[in-house]
Amino acid sequence: MAAKLTTQRNGDNGRPWFAGAGATVTTISLAVVTYVLADLRTWLPATRATLDWNAWPHRDDLLIFEAFVSGTNHAGPGEHDLDALNAARAFRANLGDLDVANAVSEAHVLSLAGACMARTGWVEKGFGVLAQPCLVIRP
Repeated sequence: MAAKLTTQRNGDNGRPWFAGAGATVTTISLAVVTYVLADLRTWLPATRATLDWNAWPHRDDLLIFEAFVSGTNHAGPGEHDLDALNAARAFRANLGDLDVANAVSEAHVLSLAGACMARTGWVEKGFGVLAQPCLVIRP
């Protein structure tokens, strides 16, 4: 297990998650996702959030997932809104089978999305969400 700590995830295809742009995007995402989730929490106080795409949809839960946008799938410098739109379209197109759409498969994770959820009050009890994988959509 220790030997895999600095290798790419199953599905990263070519470079580890922490190399170059991946490290930058991951770090920036911690601030951005926390900000967005905190704002959503104020607008949706009765809504639950989840990372578990296999149990979703349940009631009106908010499914948190990662968009893996790179290479030719990247809209271009500064086009983050188009990247998000492309990810949302890919998610919608794959609603019938999210397991097949999942681009990264890792059993042992430290979920940064889960950490952002815990920080912003989306976790009702415990911190099991920190070890829960999230859906990764690659447009």
